[in-house]
Amino acid sequence: AGGGSNICQVIADNSVSSSHSLAVVDDSAIDFGEWRSDVSLGGNATNGDVLNVQWYEMYNLSAPDMRLTVQFFNAATNLVGETHFGTSGTSSAGWVSTIANSTFTKRNATLVVPTGAVTMRCALVSGGGQDITGVMVIDDLSVARVNLLPGNFWVNSTFESGSNLDQTNGTPTNWSRGGGATAAATNICQVTTNNSVSANHSLAVIDNNNNSVSGYGEWRSEVSLVGHASPGDMLDIQWFEMYGDFSFSTAQMRVTVQFLNASSNVVGETHFTTSGTNSAGWVSTIANSTFTKRNGPLLVPATAVRMRCLLVSAGFPGITGKMVIDDLSVARAPVPGNFWVNSTFELGTELDQTNGTPANWTRGGGDPTIDQVTTSNSVSLSHALVVVDNNTDVDIGYGEWYSDVTLIGNATNGQALNLQWFEMYQVSVGSQHEMRLTVQFFNATDVANIGETHFTTSGTSSAGWVSSIADSTFTKRNGSVIVPTGAVRLRCLLVSGGSGAPTGVMVIDDLTVALDSAAPTVPPTILAGNFFPNPTFEVGSLLDDPANASPAGWTRGGNNTASDQVTTSNSVSPTHALSLVDDSFTYGEWYQYLTLSGVATDDVLDVQWYRLYSTTNGNMRLTFGFRTAAGVSFGPEYNYESGGDSPGWLGSVAGSPFERVASRFVVPDGTGQLSIKFASGGAGDVTGLMVIDDLSVRISKPVITSVTADISGKTITWLSMPSKLYTVQFAGALGTPTVWTSLITGLAGDLSLSNTYLDSVPHAGNTGFYRVVQE
Repeated sequence: AGGGSNICQVIADNSVSSSHSLAVVDDSAIDFGEWRSDVSLGGNATNGDVLNVQWYEMYNLSAPDMRLTVQFFNAATNLVGETHFGTSGTSSAGWVSTIANSTFTKRNATLVVPTGAVTMRCALVSGGGQDITGVMVIDDLSVARVNLLPGNFWVNSTFESGSNLDQTNGTPTNWSRGGGATAAATNICQVTTNNSVSANHSLAVIDNNNNSVSGYGEWRSEVSLVGHASPGDMLDIQWFEMYGDFSFSTAQMRVTVQFLNASSNVVGETHFTTSGTNSAGWVSTIANSTFTKRNGPLLVPATAVRMRCLLVSAGFPGITGKMVIDDLSVARAPVPGNFWVNSTFELGTELDQTNGTPANWTRGGGDPTIDQVTTSNSVSLSHALVVVDNNTDVDIGYGEWYSDVTLIGNATNGQALNLQWFEMYQVSVGSQHEMRLTVQFFNATDVANIGETHFTTSGTSSAGWVSSIADSTFTKRNGSVIVPTGAVRLRCLLVSGGSGAPTGVMVIDDLTVALDSAAPTVPPTILAGNFFPNPTFEVGSLLDDPANASPAGWTRGGNNTASDQVTTSNSVSPTHALSLVDDSFTYGEWYQYLTLSGVATDDVLDVQWYRLYSTTNGNMRLTFGFRTAAGVSFGPEYNYESGGDSPGWLGSVAGSPFERVASRFVVPDGTGQLSIKFASGGAGDVTGLMVIDDLSVRISKPVITSVTADISGKTITWLSMPSKLYTVQFAGALGTPTVWTSLITGLAGDLSLSNTYLDSVPHAGNTGFYRVVQE
């Protein structure tokens, strides 16, 4: 390109490798030449990535300057970023008199891929001004993504931003000096250009001060965790280091990580110390030594809101020596076992456009234009999924993104899945105005939704919402679900409506789904034959956080979800129980719809749970009901209400005993699902609390409840089901084997859920044993 067709040349006069190099040989005062080359960023780098650019150059010019230019273009081929690497002066350091007798000079640079970029262009240009003449030659041009952790959120990881960085007293952006004394901090804490992993600069402590009190230096940098990580998250940290010339064999320098709370108090600290007097790649100086990669895990402690990294020239202040680091990066650790596809929404087509489509996601809802992709904010890399809903139509005014992943090879019936995602939202004010992430399960027919859990918004905006997607921060959210019987496919949906009326925006990013490997021991307080999932409430996410806990299989409901909690203050078995805490004229509700498998019409379900409570102004309740396979409620409901104080109530959850409750009921014709609702109201003015634990459900078993005798014989009574037939047997003695004699067979279960049989036959010795067999 350019105005001069003979300016752009390939030459064999000199080269760094092999035999050719690229040149602009410009002897025209009115023209310029330009070599250019484009490379797709797809599969190579994405928005926010840091790139290392390296090349070798020589030049001799009539006046400054010629240049290597790097440009970035979006999908519409519009320029979205440009950096010029111009020549300095009129000739390069190795220039003698001709290309053939001159030497190349290596040059490095670091660039950040701008938002929206899909193509990168490098151009060798013979002009600043067209009147410049001379020659510029380059060779061995390379571009590589910096070796930083994916999802890195540390600021200025490569130390390439700042002031006076080519001087030892330069200051990288977001880093400050400290240490034992002002002079020590200034002299010890340095920036070096003698060696680096990426580009040109590294952070160093060059400590020649052996003062045992003040003889140490300390570089420090802080980054907010808001929008990046939350208490309880695991972080990965990685950096490259070299060190040597330590003054004694047990000397240590270190990289230290501290976590700070909102009051700037340190609430967690980890030291990554040196080992020995030299690092593995140390030779004799910084310049001729090599870096060693180092990494480690970090747990974000409770109350942490900021993270600090320090490079310190001391364990003990009297130590002398050198330590250098480069390419420091910090990222949330990947969720172990995640099997969700395209979790970060970085794969797909036209993703830098709002109408782009992430791979494995499909638009739906009444108004699919609501379903968008945003580059305005994200947790990792550069894209997030969003519903932007300005449609007030009650019937069709909602959007829905949905995505399916097979469960085959990932999870099976009865197992718990942990979900994690990051969200922000602002929703219009109104009754039932909510947006949500919904999880659905489908069976092998590929049409039946056999299980569904909604994770809805709470209030009108998320905790980090300010005024727009761009200036708000994400909030981490966790949930847990149980794989229902027969499920082979899992669907996640981002939906802009409870009803069609809400307007607003909801954004999610970094959605992961992983198998929960926890399998708590089944305690004796659970009915034998129980099929109710997670009966002890020990499987789920954030279970030690009452307000944010997500016990597997359960969904928050009611008009005040803050009432729906998990407590660790008391429990029947292990450490968690389900709780309602209601202190206002509202109500909370935990609910679950359990798909029934192997349960027939007129079967009887045995239910058992433990409860404690203290309420005023009315009752709280646990309710069992029935739904069709399509999710339509019908038939009877069984309400088990609790009011006042539970037996033995001692004034607090922690000190009070649980009460055991058991019941039985018939499964009506047409049942596909069992509905369980744990609610803090009947009446809205009910306040107080209720706790349940060890909730189990089974298909009833024949249990003999009594054997009575009178003049007519022995009457045997047992629990029965209308759907079954029964045999009553007698044995005079128990042995190996026991010989049982059938007294009656084919006795139909009674609608009263209890059967009796009168044995009027005298037995020898007037002793023996009865048993009831369900046919």
